[in-house]
Amino acid sequence: MAQAQRQLRRRAIPIMSAYFVLFGIVDWVFSRHPIHGVVAYLLAVSPALPLIAAIVILGRYIREETDEFKRAVFVEALLWAIGLTMVLTTAWGFIEMFIPGIHIPVLWVFPVFCVMAAASKLFVRRRYQ
Repeated sequence: MAQAQRQLRRRAIPIMSAYFVLFGIVDWVFSRHPIHGVVAYLLAVSPALPLIAAIVILGRYIREETDEFKRAVFVEALLWAIGLTMVLTTAWGFIEMFIPGIHIPVLWVFPVFCVMAAASKLFVRRRYQ
């Protein structure tokens, strides 16, 4: 594994761990305590903060990857993931708009993007084999 990929994993694991820990803590707090006002908003958005760091880490990987082919595959996979996520979330928005009672929380957009990125990377890499 190349240095840039090792750095990506080394940086991503604690960031994504923080995301899951914060999400669990915030869910626990809201389920047991009535929180209102600005504190509720600040607490509710706190699990999203590690996701900002995750996006920064992806950008750093692109900048630090010295292998142009690996960088191109990664960027193309991200572009496919962005497009697929946009299409899926737009389609789901239409479903919610026209079929009452069906709702999936928006917080699933980033995990869907991650799944799309992983799947896209497999397809993009396979095209060059």
